[in-house]
Amino acid sequence: ADYEDEEWDEDEGNSNIPLMDDPDDPDYMAQKQLVEETVARRERLKQDKEFDALDFFMNRMTKEMSEAIESTDYFKEAQKLEKDLIVINEDDVKDLDLEKAMETTPDLMWDDPYENEGKTDILNTGLSDDDMERMDNAYKRVQKALSKEPWNKVDYKVEITDFDSLSNQTIEEMDACLDEIQGSSY
Repeated sequence: ADYEDEEWDEDEGNSNIPLMDDPDDPDYMAQKQLVEETVARRERLKQDKEFDALDFFMNRMTKEMSEAIESTDYFKEAQKLEKDLIVINEDDVKDLDLEKAMETTPDLMWDDPYENEGKTDILNTGLSDDDMERMDNAYKRVQKALSKEPWNKVDYKVEITDFDSLSNQTIEEMDACLDEIQGSSY
């Protein structure tokens, strides 16, 4: 948060006072240099945080800048990949029977196994690939059980959550939480 003091007026000439040199004091000069470098670095960080890429590309990029970007290997590789993109328009789907197509389309969440790459902190969540694989398998077990009707929700809850190992107090606390958030606790 920016500090605002109604008494302070930048127009009073106090807004930008340059640091004075003192060649006789090497410690002061070293500190002055460090302060100036820190101020410059913070200004660059502020500009980087406030940088609006879309505004830059649409409004402020010069022809020379555009040509420089287009000459990079990265841009050329992106252009090659762009040619391989499949573009679907309205004419491609006008005669499509969506329900029939959905019946024949596999559910990637359901059909594919989780690819465990051994990561230990996925997207800084603290979750590992092992955790994600267990959640994926649990999701698939739940989906499989939900597809079978009728089913006993209480027995299934015990089966998938291993409630037998929980104390009655823990189960009561969980039910109270679900009631509080208006969830279903069966």
